[in-house]
Amino acid sequence: MKKMLFPILLSALLVCSAIPTFAYSQNASYGSVPQISGELDVDGVMDDAYNYGLKLKINRVLGGELAAQGDAYYVYSDNYLYIYTVVTDSTDCHVDDEVWNADCVEMLFDWDDSNSAVQYRVNSDNVSSGDGDGGIRDFSGASVRTDAGYNVEFRIALDGAAKDSNIGLMMMVTDLYTDGSVDQNNIMLASSLNEGGPWAAETYDYLTLGDVADIPVEVEETAPAAEEAPASDDTAAPSVTAAQTSDASLVSAALLALSAAGAFVFAKKKSR
Repeated sequence: MKKMLFPILLSALLVCSAIPTFAYSQNASYGSVPQISGELDVDGVMDDAYNYGLKLKINRVLGGELAAQGDAYYVYSDNYLYIYTVVTDSTDCHVDDEVWNADCVEMLFDWDDSNSAVQYRVNSDNVSSGDGDGGIRDFSGASVRTDAGYNVEFRIALDGAAKDSNIGLMMMVTDLYTDGSVDQNNIMLASSLNEGGPWAAETYDYLTLGDVADIPVEVEETAPAAEEAPASDDTAAPSVTAAQTSDASLVSAALLALSAAGAFVFAKKKSR
């Protein structure tokens, strides 16, 4: 029995070591983020590529009420993670020049499963900032106001993260309002645990960088070749004219011959 036990344990160990481990295994994946070719302009305008990205709802109330919410779209390139968020917010609130004292979208990442969050934010006034213990990566952001609220776009450097990488994430719409004093609603991504505040990195679910997005390629239609114009009849005209001229000449010659013959007959009769 002991002789059989060792091979069984060894096999189990080999199987376990063959199973890849990844960050945030205690939580869950938000889903697979598709990869795009090339880079996007960060201008607050929604590129078509986002329509093929991973889409998540920001609608879990952490504090306050559901007076604002968002739809977030995720894609990535060789170098950057892109996030586009469409925010529905019926009130526009701006308190002062601090980025977080205006309606805004906030992204929080635990890049390396260290339970340390790094924060990036862009507000409805098109102002960006970032902070956190893990170090701020190269990023840019832009926002545009809409009739229904505002839209926000992020571009954040992946710094080597590639396909199959898992990235801990939390996202929040901060909705400021005034009711005698300034207050705010905090609306977060729904997660598998649905607990903890935005800085509780150990509760984050994760994004998985996935396969290339299946984006249709537009093929330009080639204009049909112009039809050749029919051959001109001008070349045929001279031959017709020539034929008519020739016929007229023959008629004239015949008439002259007849006139001559008539004159000859008349002359003979007269001489008799």
